[in-house]
Amino acid sequence: MNHREKQVGFSQRVRLEWFDFTSNLVISGKDRSMINKELQNHLKNEISIESKSVRSNRDKIISILMNVWVNDNNEISELRAEGIELLKDLPNKKHIIIHWGMISAVYPFWTVVANNVGRLLKLQGKVTSSQIKRRVKEQFGDRETVERATSLVIRTFRDWDVLTETDRRLEYQQGNIINTENEKVTCWLIEALLHSNISRSASLNELVNSNIIFPIRLIKVNERDIRNHSERIDVMNQSDNNYMISLKR
Repeated sequence: MNHREKQVGFSQRVRLEWFDFTSNLVISGKDRSMINKELQNHLKNEISIESKSVRSNRDKIISILMNVWVNDNNEISELRAEGIELLKDLPNKKHIIIHWGMISAVYPFWTVVANNVGRLLKLQGKVTSSQIKRRVKEQFGDRETVERATSLVIRTFRDWDVLTETDRRLEYQQGNIINTENEKVTCWLIEALLHSNISRSASLNELVNSNIIFPIRLIKVNERDIRNHSERIDVMNQSDNNYMISLKR
């Protein structure tokens, strides 16, 4: 992992509705300053009420929301712009697909937690909080910050109903599964996953079956769909049954 991949970054419990609220502000044409102000006002009675902290949990949550949908980031600017356009046309229950993809592109920590959850669910059908934390610490270090952030990401997954608790405390199973709407949404999400990959490249089969998107089922796509729907991706023949795709430099 390089410096970016070692940063936790996503260390709060963030509701799905707050991501929708933020993206709707972008869609309405509000500028960065106004969006920050609107978020402060929207969350002031929900997070860090009467807090005197220099940097409250509310500020940290707003920072996450702004990093995903507002703050300048040339690397994801085109992906984000297309994500906003997709949100306009998707039904609300499908918005999670776009938010999940954008968070994955911005926050490596989110993808590491999601990948471990997805892999363990695939292997065992159930997963415990301690199993997830142990595997995340192997990548980010055995730090209190990492343990706490992992717990908060898991709680975010629960809030979004993509994980549900079993009869045993801190044991989880698969929650809601959302199907992508069409090939365009699927290809966009595949591009978002490439941004979460250190090498910015992977096989198409690997991305389609990625554990990171454990609550999302992709409509089947092939290399022609990728070429038709994204000008920002190179497609190379790897074998008879698979293709290597990568972000264009």
